Amino acid sequence: MQGVGGQQTGHILPQWASVNRVVLDLFKHYEPAFNVKRIATGLDLDPVAPLTWGDRALLKRGFGGILGHAVKHSSPGGLMVVRTSLSGEWVTLTIGENGVGPAIEDAEELLEKPLRSADGDLNLAHQIIAAHGGRLAVHNDPGRGSCAVVRLPAVAMENARLTDELEKSRQGGRDLLATLSYELRTPLHAIMGYADLLAEGTFGALSRDQLDTVRRIDQGARELLNLVEGAIDARSGDDDVRFANACIELPERMHGFCQLAIEALECDTCLAFVWRSASDAFVPVTAAGSVPRGDDWLATTRLSPGKVDQILARDGGPGGVVLIDPREILPESLARTLGLRAMVMLPIRRGGNLLGVMLLGYNRRTCVFSGDHATFAEGIGDLAALSVENSVLSEQIDQTQRITAEFVSSMSHHSRIPLNVIIGYTDLLHEGEFGSLTPEQATVTKRLRASSRELLQVINRNLTPDEAVLRQYDA
Repeated sequence: MQGVGGQQTGHILPQWASVNRVVLDLFKHYEPAFNVKRIATGLDLDPVAPLTWGDRALLKRGFGGILGHAVKHSSPGGLMVVRTSLSGEWVTLTIGENGVGPAIEDAEELLEKPLRSADGDLNLAHQIIAAHGGRLAVHNDPGRGSCAVVRLPAVAMENARLTDELEKSRQGGRDLLATLSYELRTPLHAIMGYADLLAEGTFGALSRDQLDTVRRIDQGARELLNLVEGAIDARSGDDDVRFANACIELPERMHGFCQLAIEALECDTCLAFVWRSASDAFVPVTAAGSVPRGDDWLATTRLSPGKVDQILARDGGPGGVVLIDPREILPESLARTLGLRAMVMLPIRRGGNLLGVMLLGYNRRTCVFSGDHATFAEGIGDLAALSVENSVLSEQIDQTQRITAEFVSSMSHHSRIPLNVIIGYTDLLHEGEFGSLTPEQATVTKRLRASSRELLQVINRNLTPDEAVLRQYDA
């Protein structure tokens, strides 16, 4: 792509990129410059700083521009300190002259201010970092020296963490089913086997009351077994469930990308839509720029999947973006309220799946969308796709945990009804409430009692609801 001052920066090629690795490579590259100006250096690299999703070569150019600016303007005999850290879902890089680095609250305030610099290296770095969904801020203090703060989204790390957490949640449900299937079946089959032998008179004839009691014990065991098997069948397809709603953080996450789009792509309005299977449409989640007050349009506007596919199927420009008339996709009243003259549709794709679209609105009659813009848009779209997928993963984790909590609560309640029948009648039978037993029959009922207690232990161990979890999911 064409950069500042005619510099070629190339197309973004997203991949796993280590901020720490980029910094170490740059320090080696700038070592001669440090020696010439007798600049002492210090590295404070967070070993757990995650990977970011970006173009390593471009990030190296961007960070290099910042470091080169710092070296150029630093005093001979000074100190240059570079730090990396993880703050929530953001990787932060600070470069401080004379060891100066902003405090967390100062860095936050600094990042909110637009970059004001005529320095070509800094402007190029700003464009590269913005295209990756990040921010750059520089502060010059004549008394203390200068410092720069870079923030890049660690959404790739968050994606890997959420994917792992979802698999653990699902595996926990599968393990619970496997445990119940094995640990409950063993004593249940023992109870049904002994009950059948007693009823058949294998250990001696039983009175009518004793025989009726044995049959009740057998019936309770079979009801419990049917409950276990039915629950396993019902839960077997849970991993294939697709959840329609995304987590509550999605609007905030997407709002940040919309703001970046307005800044980097020079549009006036950015509307973000994501797919909702429950609505069979793309629905709005947030907007930035010149948007109408109130949330009425958020509640009512829907984009038809057929229309979106039709537009994206056109021969778009670089990065898959498509220039459209706003009235093609938005209600005419909304397009008029926004004052839109032109619009660009940016697909949000992940793994070949269309997760949503960002609509970039322009109030000017003509839309100047250059190759630079398309490259920035592609980078922002990739990061937005990761963020949307993360929100879906978060919702899937929440739903999986909710289903497991409800399953445990339901199974705990329903399994104790037949279990109480088994334990109660077994105790009465063994204690001779329905007539005396022969020594051989007493031995068998003793084994029945042991198996019924084993059932109770299994249920208490695996199906005791966690009250804190239940309160969390109590609507």
